[in-house]
Amino acid sequence: MSQKHDVEKARYWQAVIRDAARSGLSTRAFCRQRKLKECQFYWWQRRLKERRPPASTPRGPANESASFALVSDEPGTAEAGIELVLAALEQQGC
Repeated sequence: MSQKHDVEKARYWQAVIRDAARSGLSTRAFCRQRKLKECQFYWWQRRLKERRPPASTPRGPANESASFALVSDEPGTAEAGIELVLAALEQQGC
């Protein structure tokens, strides 16, 4: 099989897997509806997941969890937003 053919198949299965996720159906029902082999669906799902580049890891100590909240993205409101987040953190004892 050519490399071009493999790329086309991968794109096809990426779209199928995305459609399945958006369908609200179980994988089994989705595959039956589309006349797909469930084992192929799972094989491609696993293969595409393995090919995906690893997510970047957050910087800082390993036991520290990072979280953030966008309070507002309007100009001039950044200071107030930061104050709200800091106040919330102080109330939680952080």
